[in-house]
Amino acid sequence: MNKESQYRQYDLRLRALALGWPEDRIDIIDEDQGKSGASTAQRTGFQDLRARVGAAEVGIILSLEVSRLCRNNAEWHQLLRIAEVSDTLILDEHGIYDARDLNDWMGMGIKGQLSEYELRNIRARMIGGQRSKARRGELKLPLAIGLVYTATDQVILDPDQSIREAIELVFRTFRRLQSAMQVTKWFRRKGIRLPSRPRTGSRALCWSVPTYSQIQRILRNPRYAGCYAYGRTKCRQRADGSMQFAKLPMDQWMVCIPEAHPGYIFWEEYQQNRKTLQANAASFLQGDRVPSPRKGTALLHSRIICGISGHRMQVSYTSRKDRPLEPKWYYLCKENRVRRGTCTCQSMRGDVLDAAVGTFVVAAVNRENLALSLMVREQVRTDFEVADRQRKHHIEALRHQVELARRRFMELDPSNRLVASTLEADWEAQLKLHEAAV
Repeated sequence: MNKESQYRQYDLRLRALALGWPEDRIDIIDEDQGKSGASTAQRTGFQDLRARVGAAEVGIILSLEVSRLCRNNAEWHQLLRIAEVSDTLILDEHGIYDARDLNDWMGMGIKGQLSEYELRNIRARMIGGQRSKARRGELKLPLAIGLVYTATDQVILDPDQSIREAIELVFRTFRRLQSAMQVTKWFRRKGIRLPSRPRTGSRALCWSVPTYSQIQRILRNPRYAGCYAYGRTKCRQRADGSMQFAKLPMDQWMVCIPEAHPGYIFWEEYQQNRKTLQANAASFLQGDRVPSPRKGTALLHSRIICGISGHRMQVSYTSRKDRPLEPKWYYLCKENRVRRGTCTCQSMRGDVLDAAVGTFVVAAVNRENLALSLMVREQVRTDFEVADRQRKHHIEALRHQVELARRRFMELDPSNRLVASTLEADWEAQLKLHEAAV
């Protein structure tokens, strides 16, 4: 690491001594080292300097160049204005400047503009090169769990079979349930864990019960469909210096190269999954949205349209106290009552309507439909087998951790009691995890 520039900045203390400032009146502000000068929101050192200049506590500011202080032209001119009022001098490696002098003020203003222009130009060149490489599909981007790079930077499926089966199970379950929330509930109900790696730190593989956002990220990530994508989000800097990210629609992606590498699903299925997720998210929008199936006895839940208001009818369940095992349900439209405060549009008995629709559906079933039903049943059976294998893999991994903890404890010198107690506690913790999983 080249620290020569850092040494030169600290040597400015000798320059201040040569100009006549005593040692006890020289303060070195180095809190902002390693931070970009593009914004002063996170730079506490610059904020403290500006406040002390405004309080007329600073006689001269020493810096190698303007860019060391600030690369934001607006912030730089604000500092110049405060220095002019408080009669504070500014020194760099080319000379000493007085903000009250017209020529010095113009020279420092031009330096501030050039400093910001230099930063913007460097950023533009870097982003331009990055985008050019991305358009060829050669920019190496972080991969989602289940995909890895080879020694030649080729993207392949993860060699770990348990990871591959877990990711495949997510897509198979969504193919059957057609809802990210239902997939999350199914995984949590079955106790199936998904792999993940932290974005920072050791990035060690960990298994945990998935969350809704995790399932959404897997279903929406085009890399799982073998597509190389770049520019899926738009970045904007806030006034406080933090960054705001917004997702872009697929037609606005900067780079989209289908079939760029192996994937878990085909590109056509990924596009269909996106349409399904977008339709499920449009809960309050009118149009061609088809809600996902729900639990309950009702056959036509979220499938009946009210002929009066044009909205979907809801299901209301009732049961008699003397017959709790025989619930009844009604289809009713609450749109006018909820939104306008008027009476319910209409309601009808659900068992009668479901029986009529069921009779019609059964009469329309043919051999192809029966074959499709058998295929769905086989797919469900396969999903359960994969879920069982995932549990077995998890138990085997825990058993391996228990065996490692036992070996570390047995190989330890018994006289080392402090280490022995720690290893014994670790062994017991691994045993409890294994017992809970079994």
